[in-house]
Amino acid sequence: MWDIAIGYLQTLKGDYANADKNYTKAEKTLPKTELAGMQLRLLRFVNNLSKIDKLTDKNEKTILADLNWLYTELPKNYKGDTFRYQNASSWSRSYLSHLYKEQGNLVMAEIYGESRYSYWNDGNAYYDNEKNLLAIKGFLEKSNKSEIEKIGAGIYSLKLKDINNFQAVQATFKNKIPEAIAFMQQTDSVQNYKFLGNPFNGNIKDCHDCEHAAYQKRKYTFMDFLTTIKEMQDKLAQKEDVYTNSLLLGNAFYNISHFGNGRTFYEMSIVGYGSSPYSFRDSMKEMITNNSVSKMYYQKAFEAASNKEQKAKCLYLISKCERNDYYNKKYSAVNSYWEIQDDKVNFIAWNSFKALRKDYSDTKYYQDVIAECGYFRTYTNQ
Repeated sequence: MWDIAIGYLQTLKGDYANADKNYTKAEKTLPKTELAGMQLRLLRFVNNLSKIDKLTDKNEKTILADLNWLYTELPKNYKGDTFRYQNASSWSRSYLSHLYKEQGNLVMAEIYGESRYSYWNDGNAYYDNEKNLLAIKGFLEKSNKSEIEKIGAGIYSLKLKDINNFQAVQATFKNKIPEAIAFMQQTDSVQNYKFLGNPFNGNIKDCHDCEHAAYQKRKYTFMDFLTTIKEMQDKLAQKEDVYTNSLLLGNAFYNISHFGNGRTFYEMSIVGYGSSPYSFRDSMKEMITNNSVSKMYYQKAFEAASNKEQKAKCLYLISKCERNDYYNKKYSAVNSYWEIQDDKVNFIAWNSFKALRKDYSDTKYYQDVIAECGYFRTYTNQ
């Protein structure tokens, strides 16, 4: 025990040669138990990896067997605290990531450094850069990986299907539906995931859970959703039933945003998770809270509406987009919700509220909005 302890302290000091000597000395009096043997092997590995200040084909070979042992064999056989190797595993990945970054190999730096991310919150910002994304895809598709590359690919939590899923989501939010479909076809089972609510419904108030609990005649998979959008867009291009198709497209893009009933469409490790936009990094927050595509389709529906009831509905749905945009801009500089200062302004009279009150107060939909929307009811009572 004393020899092992001295060896470990020498590793921390950078005296790797004497650490090796003390580990060899400790081996002679080592208890004949599996745990003792693994402890010595782990500390020797830490010492050997610490010696490396630049990766080469030669010194890589000295750590391959231990990397396989640490990342593959130990997690399989020691899932509890019988043998505590987790800190060494995390440290070694961080160390290798640093070495690769110093050598300009950003792909392998990402592969081994992945454990530093907190996926529950803000996802993986590495993928915001398309060059990085394509480089990782190229690496994962590569058939002639070296041994250390194979080990890295094996422990990397993201697979090709996850990256294709992210690309499908990005393309959808950009309204590039053929691209989104092509990427979604490469996501394995993800394309068959079902929405919890009907993504083509548009309601007066946004109630995530209510819409999940509501009766649904048809359950849409992610692929169903995209192909249905494509069909509607094709009909729109042919000027076929412009009002209905535009309205449903507006609803579709609204529902996959943060404010709709289909958040599961974008929730994944690369994007992040959370019930608040503040849980996401800025680039993803912008993506999931931007309703400009929805607003564009609602505007098309309004222009094609054939009666006042239809126009009233379009105006109100546009007002929801205006509302969300107002709050997005109002709180854009705020990092956390607890930083928000109360300015005593709960809402403003958005343009569509004004038009709805001015020209459509004689419609049934107008009365429905008053009954369900506290913002609008307060505005009309002023």
